[in-house]
Amino acid sequence: MCKTELSMKMSGVKTSIFVSFFIFTMVFQANSITPQPGVNLVNSDVSPVTPCPERLPSPDLNPWKAPLNNPGKYRVGTPEPPKCETPTPTPPETPDENHSKGSGRRLVKNVYGKGQPSTSLMGVYQPGYYAMGLLLQSLHRHIGWFASDFIPILIIEESNVLIFPSGTLRGAENSEIFKQILDVYVHEYGGTLVVFAQQHGYEFGVLPGGEVAGYGWLEDQSCQTNSIGFEQYHQGLSSITTTNISCNVDGYFTDFPENAHVLLRRTINGYPAMIAYQYGEGIVIATTIYDDLGWFFNQSTPDGVKIVRDLVTWGIDSQTLPDFTPEENISLSVPVSNETGFDVSAVRLRLMDPDRDQEVATLDVPLTLSPGESGFVDYLGPSQSLVGIWSVDYALLDAGSNIIQAYQDGARFVVSDPPESVTNPDFYFWITAPEEIPVNEETVFMVHITNNTEDERTVEPRWWWNHETAISLGDFTVGAGSTEQIPVYYTVTATGRFWTAFYEDPEVHLGTASKGVRCFSPVIGADVYMDKPAYQPSEHVVTWVDMHNAHQADQDVNVQFSAQIDENRVFIQSGWIPATVPGSSSEIVYFEFDLPSNAAPGYRLLQVEIRDAGTDSVAGMGSAVFELGEALLIVRDIAPENGYHSGSQNMTMQIENRGNVPTSGDIYWLLHDPEGVFISSGSNSFSV
Repeated sequence: MCKTELSMKMSGVKTSIFVSFFIFTMVFQANSITPQPGVNLVNSDVSPVTPCPERLPSPDLNPWKAPLNNPGKYRVGTPEPPKCETPTPTPPETPDENHSKGSGRRLVKNVYGKGQPSTSLMGVYQPGYYAMGLLLQSLHRHIGWFASDFIPILIIEESNVLIFPSGTLRGAENSEIFKQILDVYVHEYGGTLVVFAQQHGYEFGVLPGGEVAGYGWLEDQSCQTNSIGFEQYHQGLSSITTTNISCNVDGYFTDFPENAHVLLRRTINGYPAMIAYQYGEGIVIATTIYDDLGWFFNQSTPDGVKIVRDLVTWGIDSQTLPDFTPEENISLSVPVSNETGFDVSAVRLRLMDPDRDQEVATLDVPLTLSPGESGFVDYLGPSQSLVGIWSVDYALLDAGSNIIQAYQDGARFVVSDPPESVTNPDFYFWITAPEEIPVNEETVFMVHITNNTEDERTVEPRWWWNHETAISLGDFTVGAGSTEQIPVYYTVTATGRFWTAFYEDPEVHLGTASKGVRCFSPVIGADVYMDKPAYQPSEHVVTWVDMHNAHQADQDVNVQFSAQIDENRVFIQSGWIPATVPGSSSEIVYFEFDLPSNAAPGYRLLQVEIRDAGTDSVAGMGSAVFELGEALLIVRDIAPENGYHSGSQNMTMQIENRGNVPTSGDIYWLLHDPEGVFISSGSNSFSV
């Protein structure tokens, strides 16, 4: 807290005066500090520089999306930055050789489904093709895989829906070309993306519009039992009939487009776990559910598998389907087309349940179709109690009731019984921290408190590690409808769990939250530094990581910085920066960037992730906490002991800055008599 005093001369003043001060303009400035070794603030993990501006695609490539600006620069070991290079996304893992024949620029088809599979094709992103493919095989779906350089106009002819399984977007957030491809597929051609849980929240930034952000599974705590709350009905959730849903979820969304609908929420903190939004002609559905991987590892739940099944099935049509209650009889029109060279005398309809493992009913309907002709037949059937998306397939018959065109998809309809929406408790409590932490690393555990009530509340958090004694963090006032974030620093020596309990007074227990972490012995030690502990909007930031190699052999690594700039997990990222850490020595990598002018005050996190350049495995991690501050000015009149009198005299005003960043500017003053008649005015500069 700093103070400064200003002296202003006044003359010809009556014995009683009033002085009004108005801060007309404030020009904030903060002198940057030259980085000094040894200014260790904390440790954390982050990301890389965007591509060079000259290598970004032309804005004409995609007129509805402006190109990104380069947010920062980096240098390795020296003041001079290396040649600017466009970061390369992590190469996708190669699918099983039996399923990878083709380039992936259009769908490489594989009919996994056994028995009576759907004939509508779904596209699955290559890195997650195997696990998701096995799940969809069990659900009798028809799928193909595609690569990151797919051609939208070719893919849309084959599939209206592209599926991105859990964990498959890592590295893609740095590819401007991949972002443009997804934009065109959705915005121009009306495709639908269905995206599941990812490792980091910033990886969702690759989605069309670039507005989705949050926490991934390496930053949050996974939950299963009653982990999700139902918020808003969507036909892709038609199998859900209870407000609280048990499924595998890890992560949540903090930022998303204004037109997005929140479909599911995390019950632990109320943040969205599934969103859906229109983008141009198409639709994006994103979730932090990972029951596709859960199914592969025998950890899935029935509700989780149904959600996966119904989301991708709805994406085939990507439009509102006929929707019936379990008590209503089914009535819908089924389009049919004669693709044979023979005359058709009848259409055979079969009703398939949502899993497509039961042929519930068949019905022959007379209809005459010449070769190449199309038409419609009506399906009329009894009510169905099983909720989900049902299918009516059709086959074509000749005059002798022989099948001359095999079964194919005809129409789909929904049976649903939506539950009540989830209601918010008075408080949400949760903890965020990296999932994996180097042994003996000082780690930031961020404690979050959300007050859902209409009143300001005072909460006392207490924390402990494993079974140690609880330590109070003191009282925190949380405003109505707001969230408080409290960083706790702890040196983790072994795998364990960070616990917190919350009290409104010493006797009233409000709830608990915890975060489990795993320790590993890093190949590379990492100390993260920043040139200052607190910054203000538009200020230049210098940060660096000092990497230590305890082994004798040189280690080639890629380093990524990620700086959180607001409470919604919006990041400035560096890109993957290549570096070599000499054996038994150290190497420093710098990253510099400018904070945006609208950066909101609060505690923020800088994270650094170090990966082996050859194996892409984690080689080290580090983090730092910094504060985005603001000036808080209080102006006082320091009056003489005997008061003011007529004649020339000085008036002294004291300006006190109770904020946490320096500021300077001008103070403008007006002087008038007790009747309000203007006497004089002026201004003085200040710096405090």
